Amino acid sequence: MHSDLSSSQRHMGVSIEEIPREMTTEVTEEKLQRIITTVNLLLGSNPETISTQDMYGNTPLHYAAKTYSNCGRKYTAVSQFLCDRGADASILNKKSETALHCLCHDNGGWPIDTAALEILLRHSAMVTGTEDNDNTPLHLVVKNLENLDAIVFLLDHGADISTKNLKGNTPLHEAANGMFWPGVVEEKYKSMGEILGRLQGDEGRLMHHPNTEGKSPRQVQDERRKNFREQIDDIESGWKWWGS
Repeated sequence: MHSDLSSSQRHMGVSIEEIPREMTTEVTEEKLQRIITTVNLLLGSNPETISTQDMYGNTPLHYAAKTYSNCGRKYTAVSQFLCDRGADASILNKKSETALHCLCHDNGGWPIDTAALEILLRHSAMVTGTEDNDNTPLHLVVKNLENLDAIVFLLDHGADISTKNLKGNTPLHEAANGMFWPGVVEEKYKSMGEILGRLQGDEGRLMHHPNTEGKSPRQVQDERRKNFREQIDDIESGWKWWGS
């Protein structure tokens, strides 16, 4: 019998498979209910497994956050269910990541649901916590500027804009090298500018801070734009070659 949960990719019944954006609402809700029902059955058999860590130090909540961060807000219900059953969002895996770090990693999907961020913070996740590379959740979430609401949420809840990771990057460095899908966020350019302004600090003090390579956020941004233009030129050259 076919199972939604791959035997090599599950932890407490939480699937690691990706859910495409175009999945219908009906299918999404049916799948979501099956996931929660399965997790409930497993916890009913052994409630203590709610915070069991696997060989990588991940708990079921780590997997829920990592898997469903790019699947839309409906899947926030999985994290809510786990937390309601006693999941501890402060537990670190072997990379020193909490479930909040896992949620904030960019998976190229839907924007991160701020309700999911709030759930994890209410269950002991630290907004300023750093993992092995000294990244805070803010360092991770700004890599995709489509996460406008999530960025604002973290800033409003105490995220530190001046923290540097092992590369010497502030969140502003990461944002300067970030990406977004123009077709999705063109209407949000003004908001993006306001957020980048907040990441710069008072009077833009962080805009010229160098990282370990001696590059400021402005230099990182200029390089990003240059590389992007070169990629476009390469694509256009390829089209011309094929059309010749």
